[in-house]
Formats: sequence, C-alpha cells, structure tokens
Amino acid sequence: MAPSQANCLKELNSGGIVIIKDDVAQNPRSFLCSSASLSSEKQMARLIDLAGGIVCVAITEARALELELPSMNPLQKNSQFDFTTSVEAREGITTGISAADRAKTCREVASSKKPRLDIVTPGHIFPVKCSNGGVLVRSAVPEAAVDLMRLADAGEAAVFCHLLNEKAEFAEPTQVEELSRSENIPIIGITEILERMMTKGGIIEPIAEASLPLHEHPYFRAIAFKSRLDGTEHLVLAKGEFDLKGGKEISETVTVRVQAENRLGDLFGPSNQSSRKIINDALSSISDSPLGLFVYIRHRRKRLLQRQIKMIAKDCYNDSSEPVENGKVSQLREIGIGAEILRLLGVRKIRLLSNKKPNLATLSAFNLELDELVAIGGDS
Repeated sequence: MAPSQANCLKELNSGGIVIIKDDVAQNPRSFLCSSASLSSEKQMARLIDLAGGIVCVAITEARALELELPSMNPLQKNSQFDFTTSVEAREGITTGISAADRAKTCREVASSKKPRLDIVTPGHIFPVKCSNGGVLVRSAVPEAAVDLMRLADAGEAAVFCHLLNEKAEFAEPTQVEELSRSENIPIIGITEILERMMTKGGIIEPIAEASLPLHEHPYFRAIAFKSRLDGTEHLVLAKGEFDLKGGKEISETVTVRVQAENRLGDLFGPSNQSSRKIINDALSSISDSPLGLFVYIRHRRKRLLQRQIKMIAKDCYNDSSEPVENGKVSQLREIGIGAEILRLLGVRKIRLLSNKKPNLATLSAFNLELDELVAIGGDS
C-alpha cells in the first residue's frame, strides 16, 4: 500500500478528515471526507469551516432501504449524485444546523438501529445513495467515500462536502494542494481507491459460453458474465481467442465496443434512435479485426422500459447508445463493469469504437490503455 493511502486510512480510522480528489471527472473537483460513524462536533466544525459546501452522507443502497429514504427526484436531472430526502436526528439536537447537531445526525444515519424513531425528514443533512459494488461499478465520489470507509474499517457511511474557495466556487487544484499542506490533510484520488479495491477481488465472473453464428457475422463466440453483487447478466460477443480465466494477457490491440442496454432501440430500432445501427456497425468493424469484443452492459434497474416509453411520449428520448451522466449507465462513470470484463479477458490495449473519449485515468486504473478512438454510427 502506498504511504498516501496508509495515511488516509489511519486518519479516517481515528476520526479524522481526508481529501478525496475526483480525478476521473471531466472537471476534477475535491471533497473533504470523514467517517459518519465516528462523526464528532470538533470534526464536523472543522469540515464545515474548511470546505464550505453542503454536508452530505454517502450511504449504501441497503442502508437507504433500512432508513426508508426515497430519492429526491427533482434533483436527479442535473446532479451526478442520487440524493435522498434530507434528514435530521429526532432527539438530542436543537436547531439542527450546529456542528454538534449535524454530527449527531450523521451518526444516526450511519448507525441507528431504529431509524423510524431516531431520524426525521426533512433536515440539514443530505444522504446520497451509492451504487452496489462501489467504485468498481461507478467511479464517483460517494462510492469512493464509502469504499474508503470500508478500507479504513471506519463503517460504511461517509460524510463528504465540496471543497470551495473564498469566492464560494469549486477550489482549484493548486488551492486544494495548499489546503492539504497547511492543514496537514492527506489527499487520495478516486483512481487510487479503485486500484486498491481491485486488489480485493472483482465483481464479475463468466458463467457460460458458446459459438453464436450470426447471419451477417458468423465468427462470434457468446460469453455470459454475471455480477456477484446483484446477479445481473451481461453479454460479450468475442472475435478471436480469449482466456476466460484471466491467465493470458493479450499484447495485441483489441477492437472494443462497450454498449449500454437500450431495449427499445436495440430490438426495434425506432427511427429517432441510432443504437441498433451502432450495434450493426460495431459488429461489422469487429468482424474485420483480428481480435474484437462487443460488450453489452445490461441494466438491473426496474422500470427502465417504462421510463424509455415515457420519454418517447414526451419526444425527449435520449439514445442510450452513448450513455449519459444523469443516473443511467455512463461511459465515464460506470465504466467499471465493462472495464473489469475486458481485464478478465486479458485485454490491455484497446481500439475503442465510440463517439466520446473515455476518461484515461479510469482506464489506467483498470490497467487498460487507449490505443485508438474510432467514431461509430454518426452523431449520438
């Protein structure tokens, strides 16, 4: 373990504060982070004083269910975070806004065994629901914060807060570095947390394979992968030989398309969607390559079809062939499942079929290298 990682884990385990650097975002930002279970008045006062943003608590999906906290839907359109309704501790607080009151609420969110009695809504603390699987599924700050707590043995809920500067704008990297030095606060990047979690074991396993003759592309092998987290199955169409046990690393560049499920577009190809055309174009390109993989990531979320049809009815359907950031499978944020499948198959260098450049830091954390980016299927 790197010294910086060790310092962060030690600090969190003792109830201290660290800085998480979102180094996989298009516009990198930084956050102060601490253990919700170990939250104290002194720690909370320092966090509020140094950060300046709203105080959030990252919690697992299971914990959100225990607390019976629904998503705060109006915030979802423009936020990368899945906020639930805000909360407050029921007992032992006054206004709810003081450092002592907010610390008390954070501890209740993390540890209450009787949430209906201990927590009320709305309040001054904003829980954020994380994806199952943490950074290995979605490389974002809430998931990174919760995984960091697990690594530090500091619970499974994390207080985090945007780092703002004197103008109440997001702090620049140089300002974050200066704060780290002046306040002796260790910094850790999301990619470092991702690399650390990868050493603890993956979340995807192959479960079945067979030759799959297609009318226009007769050379593919179908491989089914299953998530150990929720049982969701994902499909890979492979051109060439790949080792499912991960024992053989491939030195050659592999042509790759990673595509999120879009049931209506993929099956029927409505005229206002391009996902089915992109699938055909990708398979043609992979067929012409010595080695290639079409990785089809399936949604585990309920009511996906309902949402898609409602969006079509509103004439605002967003083609998920190039996924977006607002809660659906994201090319940058939820690259983990596809990247782990590639890693398991021994892929290291990729020729990526996509209209959007992936985040190189995230690829590097999965030991993947972008050799070439090839546009596909027109604008999307």
